[in-house]
Amino acid sequence: MIDFTCLHVGLTNRCRLLCPECTRTTPHNKYIHNMFDMDVEYFKEFLLGCNPEIITFCGNWGDPIYSKDFIGLVRSIKQEHPTCQIITHTNGSGKSAEWWERLMAEFNEHDLLFFSIDGSPENYMQYRVNSEWEDVETAIKSCVKVNNTKIKKARIKWKHIVFSFNENTIMDAYEKSLELGIGFELQHALVVVPGGNDWLAPSRPFEEIEHEFNQQKSKSVLR
Repeated sequence: MIDFTCLHVGLTNRCRLLCPECTRTTPHNKYIHNMFDMDVEYFKEFLLGCNPEIITFCGNWGDPIYSKDFIGLVRSIKQEHPTCQIITHTNGSGKSAEWWERLMAEFNEHDLLFFSIDGSPENYMQYRVNSEWEDVETAIKSCVKVNNTKIKKARIKWKHIVFSFNENTIMDAYEKSLELGIGFELQHALVVVPGGNDWLAPSRPFEEIEHEFNQQKSKSVLR
């Protein structure tokens, strides 16, 4: 048996979004010409012959929820390696409540599900182009509902990249995350390239914005 401490897996380049800094939307893209999905059955066989501790599904080119039989893949991993931590990053658009309930049923206390929502429900689509807030909210509520019925609960978080258009609405997004019953995490925008999408760059250093947010968050808790 081969031991893998940590694996980062891109299952597909399928995604319904058109985020400005994504490799899929880069002008003159030379890397993506056709849709592809990793052979799930082959990957299951590969994983079951390994001993992974952490598997991150965060596609550089696509969203893992659009790959073929993602739920079946997660199920196979957890059956063979129940303590393996599965970390999934997704926007959450385009799937039904029933689909999310089935996925969440496979996760346990070791797992972490990130919803990538960069801004408040009113403005996050400036970056997450083509996302549907109704879909995302349905996904979160469905996952929380299932999670609340379980003893071994997975963690669910709202991942918020700080951009120019959302740096002043972070508290709005945070308060929405509290309403939905999930965690909240800020992330530095590492992908802004000079001469490219400069409009995305925040007006202040990330550390300053994060510090201000933590202060506001503390004050809101003390009210």
